[in-house]
Amino acid sequence: MMAKKFFSGLLLVMMVVSFSAAVAWSEDTPQVDSDTPDSRYYRDGFFVGVDLGVGVGELKFVKDGDKHVGDKETGALAGFRAGYAFSRVFVLDAGLYGYSIYGGDPKLQLAAAMVTGNFYPLPDKGYFLKVGVGRGRVDVDTEIDGNTLEFTEIEGNMFGLGFGVEFPMGGKFLVGGSYDYRLTYLDDQDDVTDLVLRTSGLTIQGKLYF
Repeated sequence: MMAKKFFSGLLLVMMVVSFSAAVAWSEDTPQVDSDTPDSRYYRDGFFVGVDLGVGVGELKFVKDGDKHVGDKETGALAGFRAGYAFSRVFVLDAGLYGYSIYGGDPKLQLAAAMVTGNFYPLPDKGYFLKVGVGRGRVDVDTEIDGNTLEFTEIEGNMFGLGFGVEFPMGGKFLVGGSYDYRLTYLDDQDDVTDLVLRTSGLTIQGKLYF
């Protein structure tokens, strides 16, 4: 199953990145100059990052002219991203993201790729705003208002907004958290149209520059 393979691969990537970060951390990573207030917030060059958290997903669709909205389902959020800091104000990244309902019943899983721009209005602080676009794939097997939805690997365009904060941990390693709100506009399926998956949630993030 697509989503299951996605999460297995994502977990493997996250383990490799976490191990690499641990090795780099243990090797007396050179510290940036801490004489100035803003030097602790390292944003320069390439980086990799991982995200883990919890969120909710909600399906909306139209069938036979009637609008339907499913229940908000709690699930896990995960992601891996890599990017480049063009300045202390603007950072661009590309990432893989996933969402899955706990227990898989009802079934609602998302696998997505996104490109995101991150804006830091205060260069000497860790606060940021972000906006992104991408493409998502969804597996769903659920019942909403008496309508059975059972689709596999349906695709659609994704748009996202978010905000957060990160904190320096020394050297080139930062941790933080963010809130993300994403809409995936899925392709029509037979008599089901205007199918939209809305996900939102909180994640803990780690980022390592190199």
